[in-house]
Amino acid sequence: MTVVEPIKSQHDKKLYRYVQLKNGLSVLLISDPDINKDVQSEVINEDGDTDGNTGSVKRSSNHLHVSVVPQKRRQLEDEEDQKMSDDHGDEAEGEEEESDQDEGDEDEEDESGEGEDEEDEDFEGSTAGKKKHKAQKKAAAAMSVGVGSFCDPPHMQGLSHYLEHMLFMGSKKYPSENEYDDYITKNAGSSNAFTELESTNYHFEVAPNALPGALDRFAQFFLSPLCLEGSLEREVLAVDSEFSGVLQVDGCRVSQLICHTAEEGHIYRSFSWGNKKSLWDEPREAGINIRDQIFQHYNQHYSAERMSLVVLGGDPLDDLQGLCEETFKELPFGKGPRPEFSDAGMPFKGRHLYIMPAVKDHHDLSITFPLPCLYNHYEKKPEQYISHLVGHEGPGSLLSALKALGWATEVVAGVEEDGHSQNTACFLFGITLTLTDAGLDAGPGMGLAAVALVFQYLHMLRKEGPQEWVYSELKSIYDMKFRFQEEEEAMEYVTQLAQTMHLVKPEHVLCSDFLIEHWDPALVAELMNEMKPEGCSYRIDLLTKSYNKVKEQLSALASSSSSSARSVVEPWFQLESVCMEIPPSMSAGWSVQDVSPQLHLPPPNPYLPTDFTLRASADDHNLEVETNTKLASTLGLPVVLAAPPTLVLEEPGLRVWHKLDSTFKTPRTFTAFRLSSPAWLKDARSTAAAKLFLKLMEDALNEDAYLADVAGLHYGLTGDDLAGLEIKVEGFSHKLPVLVTRIFTCLASGQFEEAAFNREKEALERQLRNTNMQVMSHANYNRVLALRSKANHVSAILKETELLTLNDIVVLQSELMKTCHVEALAHGNLTSEQAVQLCKSACMSLGPGCSASPSIRIRDQCVSLPYGVEVAFREDAKNSEEENAGIEVYLQCCSGDKYADRAAVDLLDQILSEPAYNQLRTQEQLGYTVYSGMRLTHGVLGFCFGVVSAKKHSEALEERIEAFILSCAEEKIPKLSEEDFQVHKASLQATKLQRDRSLHDEALRHWDNVWNQRYDFLTRENELKALDAASLADIKDWFQKYIAPGATHRRKLAVHVQPTKAGCKAASPAGASEAMVCAPKSSRSQEKSSVKEKKKGGTKPSKGKPSAVDAHEEPSVPSKRVLISDVLVWRIKQQVYPITDGPEPISSTLQ
Repeated sequence: MTVVEPIKSQHDKKLYRYVQLKNGLSVLLISDPDINKDVQSEVINEDGDTDGNTGSVKRSSNHLHVSVVPQKRRQLEDEEDQKMSDDHGDEAEGEEEESDQDEGDEDEEDESGEGEDEEDEDFEGSTAGKKKHKAQKKAAAAMSVGVGSFCDPPHMQGLSHYLEHMLFMGSKKYPSENEYDDYITKNAGSSNAFTELESTNYHFEVAPNALPGALDRFAQFFLSPLCLEGSLEREVLAVDSEFSGVLQVDGCRVSQLICHTAEEGHIYRSFSWGNKKSLWDEPREAGINIRDQIFQHYNQHYSAERMSLVVLGGDPLDDLQGLCEETFKELPFGKGPRPEFSDAGMPFKGRHLYIMPAVKDHHDLSITFPLPCLYNHYEKKPEQYISHLVGHEGPGSLLSALKALGWATEVVAGVEEDGHSQNTACFLFGITLTLTDAGLDAGPGMGLAAVALVFQYLHMLRKEGPQEWVYSELKSIYDMKFRFQEEEEAMEYVTQLAQTMHLVKPEHVLCSDFLIEHWDPALVAELMNEMKPEGCSYRIDLLTKSYNKVKEQLSALASSSSSSARSVVEPWFQLESVCMEIPPSMSAGWSVQDVSPQLHLPPPNPYLPTDFTLRASADDHNLEVETNTKLASTLGLPVVLAAPPTLVLEEPGLRVWHKLDSTFKTPRTFTAFRLSSPAWLKDARSTAAAKLFLKLMEDALNEDAYLADVAGLHYGLTGDDLAGLEIKVEGFSHKLPVLVTRIFTCLASGQFEEAAFNREKEALERQLRNTNMQVMSHANYNRVLALRSKANHVSAILKETELLTLNDIVVLQSELMKTCHVEALAHGNLTSEQAVQLCKSACMSLGPGCSASPSIRIRDQCVSLPYGVEVAFREDAKNSEEENAGIEVYLQCCSGDKYADRAAVDLLDQILSEPAYNQLRTQEQLGYTVYSGMRLTHGVLGFCFGVVSAKKHSEALEERIEAFILSCAEEKIPKLSEEDFQVHKASLQATKLQRDRSLHDEALRHWDNVWNQRYDFLTRENELKALDAASLADIKDWFQKYIAPGATHRRKLAVHVQPTKAGCKAASPAGASEAMVCAPKSSRSQEKSSVKEKKKGGTKPSKGKPSAVDAHEEPSVPSKRVLISDVLVWRIKQQVYPITDGPEPISSTLQ
């Protein structure tokens, strides 16, 4: 038996062992000593009985199929899609605060952290008579099977993905379809899976003491799956829905076109997603038995020696090894090593240009160079050296030159981490440019002038030759990041390690991503020679909204160069494109062109830190433990998981919160600033100016900030909230003040050129036009727009953006500096004196105007939905080719200022989330995207259900949601037993007890409470206290009061998004928009009690003005449905919830 101890970071307290079992299964065992310090709870088995540990919260809502879209491209698309969504919400606290931030905070539950023994004391005496709690972490496991879509048979494309879905559908030992998910969910866990081209990964996380039971159920995937006939069609529909959801995603369309246009017979020339046609209709027509084919694929490829297992738990390594040996000893083996495709050749040859229409309004040009497989060179990372330079954004970079010409706003370069970009057949090195209109049209058009500049830069790199100093700088960065590596989320960690185990030496499985040991200039030069414009193979893919114009340009070029253009239609996405071979005269011209003097190697990085001194001592840590104990005792809390920050400065224009980190012991600091001003977001005009101002700031800071980012120092600007402009700077502490000063100087006195203004204005207009192109984000946006009393619609902001001049930005900048106030949090490796000095210095940059009172801060308010009606808003999908319908059903409950109400809605979320998913997604197959859960919108609690479907129109989706709620009112909630309730309660408590995984996570929680001006730093602890007191009767009453059809205080908003494409299944039938989709009639028996309660109610506030609204207002049973055509007109007539302040700052409590 092979046994290896992998190399780990010096700050990693976990213990590791790599073993290979007798059957060939490779196993990485991870023993986390912190888990054994955590609370022991009961395990819940499938019958709801206890085996010794427990609790859980949510399962993943679907099984993930990894998109063929490169990661960076996906990130760019996400950034384009502005939407009103979650802002500064902390899901670990059971909250979802909502606003119109470009990117919502969707942080997952954090279960890790590195506290000392004292943090886990029971605080004897401080919680007498109360339930005691401790912070928790989770166990996790992942199995990566070394086979993926490359092994799909031609007659069933997508079979590996289909098999991944089917393995969740029961086993001989545990035949129930939902057994695995149910066990995981009841024991504080979640699970998921994804299919790549050369691997399929299954993973879960769970309460530590439930690991043996979870692992046993998990092992059955690979021992005795059933793949029952009754599940086959249901799961193929799930795969089909998943594919339908990406039909209008640009990145997926491009990637599938690349596959379709690969060399004839190459393994790339496949359809890895799979859909109903490829997996069900065509095979059945050919007489293929679907179930037999699934088992044939499974038996042919699933074998122990092709699998890599990672198990993370709190037990000693010997115990974990024994558990794995016993659980997986019967795994089938003997199929040999996993398939590899080194003899497949390159997926495309020659030099071709492909042009295709974009769904969104943008122009993305990608140049892709096929390289030999580089897995064996992971200790050298030559491709990282090249991508570091080509993707550089500092002085002399390709991006800086493109920006100076006004041709592009972004460059992304490198080998992405998805299976299409790196596999045993080849590595694909991509350079993607986000072009402006000028960049698209320059020279011969089609973005080819920008391509010429790319080849100039590559020529410069070859001429300069490989630079050892650049490699050494990269090595120091990788070494620094590995040395101070922060703990990852448990399931994410084991998932990544299981994938890595296939590719690297056992001793390098933990450090391979950071390993950069051997400088090989010859290998770098060899790869660079594969990126010449002549004599090498590459393809250029242009995705553009100006497709018809560019297609004519291509035809003209083809005619003038004696080349031929041809049309190509990708059959699965039905994506039209046009292709031509790049004329030899053009590629020859790119070879001999002179290099622009603007292009040169980057300077040495001035932001690399050298001081890693820690400011906290053991005494500081002991003081925090004492503070936690004192707070728990003083406030009557069961536990305090992390001490809150302290208010260390309050003066005109500036308020500073500070916390010295003594938990994570890392030389990092998190700083965040809110600049409030009366000039901020007054109306649509000022909102447009603010957005453009921030883009101009980012552009001005880019060269500096990029160098800082490479060195582990990051910043972000956000300005879509009335509360003010948010500035975050975090990373290694040493050079952080330098970057903060640079940002605030630019904020106050940065000067912007007309060329930059025009370039960024075009980018902002495009970004605003692309808002709500996806159905789910569209429905979410409209719901939050209806609820936020002062929000401007994106169309109004776009209209004002088009009218802006550079002078408008100058005026806004001046107005901001005239009167402003800054509130800041500094948390991490700095003392309170250093924090005050840093923040004072930043504010001095803003000038004398930074002296205003905190009272200038503006806060948005949540609209109070009216009693007596069900409000419905219907809007067509923005994309005329969209085939999916979307619905969000939002039930507004009450103000969230009472912890008991927060506990109640969190418990209902815990109780209903799995049944909702199982009914609406698994059983009824309404769509691949199904979600439900609590919402906290500007301090107001609500509950939301959402579905995206390609098969049902939105009115039908609303009916099914209401039917599910009715079934809960009649069956699920009334019949919920005390025993099951305690299981759910324990699950939720386990979730709220999860420790912060990193300094970033803890600091972000604290900043959320500063930003929202609640200052309720102990939300989790107070909710735990409320959960302890919650009873089954309370939850049943709460459901019947706010959620159930006919509930006494039920208030509903239904937001519909409907496709307009002719013939699609999800299009609404004629007259459907006028349909009455109200609470089901079978629930109207509740009206009598509602009427009685109404007679006891107070006076209803008059309409047309803000008023105090809470759960104790006069109730009224919904009796009619109101269809609104204009959200903003409707909204202005509604009442709003009052602004409520949080508790007294903790610093006062301590004093």
